[in-house]
Amino acid sequence: MAEDQYEFDVMDAFINARNRGFCRRDICDEYFQNHKADRQKACCTRCGGVSVSSRLCCDACSPDAFMLLPLSQPPEKIRAKRRVNFKDSTMNAYDITLCNALRKWRNETLQRSGKSPNGFFGPNLILSDKLLIRIVMLARDRANKIPDIDALAHQTNWIHAKKYGAEILLYATCWYPPPAPPQPPLQGGTLANLVTSDVMAAGSSQVQPANEKRPRKCSACGSTSHNARNSVCPKHPSRKLPSADQENIPPAAASAPTTGKQKCGKCNNYGHNARNRRVCPMQQTSDANPSAAS
Repeated sequence: MAEDQYEFDVMDAFINARNRGFCRRDICDEYFQNHKADRQKACCTRCGGVSVSSRLCCDACSPDAFMLLPLSQPPEKIRAKRRVNFKDSTMNAYDITLCNALRKWRNETLQRSGKSPNGFFGPNLILSDKLLIRIVMLARDRANKIPDIDALAHQTNWIHAKKYGAEILLYATCWYPPPAPPQPPLQGGTLANLVTSDVMAAGSSQVQPANEKRPRKCSACGSTSHNARNSVCPKHPSRKLPSADQENIPPAAASAPTTGKQKCGKCNNYGHNARNRRVCPMQQTSDANPSAAS
């Protein structure tokens, strides 16, 4: 058998030993030829000694002894708070005064620790210029991004935040005091609350709302149930009785408005002309009495 094929068969038998009913130790002994080793001419005491048989052979011979233990569930990951990203780090004159005060504090702190400010790292050993500017930006933020030491450590990743954080926050609150807390609402039953409710009740009974809609009113008769263009109105033009000289005129012609209408040359009425024999009363009279018309 070729060496490559032998290696493949041995590895296949070792991996699938449990499914095929093989012992993994036998496969290893066969591959390494442990049964052919001369224990009398061993190279060391470990090889020459008699191996003590194990109580448990392998997972194929003793499957119950090699059952995987249940894994403990990892703790739930807590999402870290987001860090503030300042797109514009331009400082005004008031910010520069805080920046200079922090630089002075940095030099004094370095001298108190026994280190020279003229060393290789200089004052940056305590607080770098980049972190110093970021602290100023966080301090002037209206949302108060560094209210305590833990927030300062999270927003800056400063290694000395626990040690010097209280001093830094003292400078920040001196330059930019935190906003005053909102006042609690008035509790029910207090004198101020009762007085306010009485005033509101008295005002609501006297003052009418400004956006109250006024009722419509007819400009002809003064009624609020209709307007002047409605035929229900007693003063509507359609409800007027025709006069004695207009008894033969149709109501539409008698009550028609005169604005923009044509005037008849025979009867002087509006809405038709003298050639309209069906409407003009003078034409109807002449047709009925031809001798009178002549």
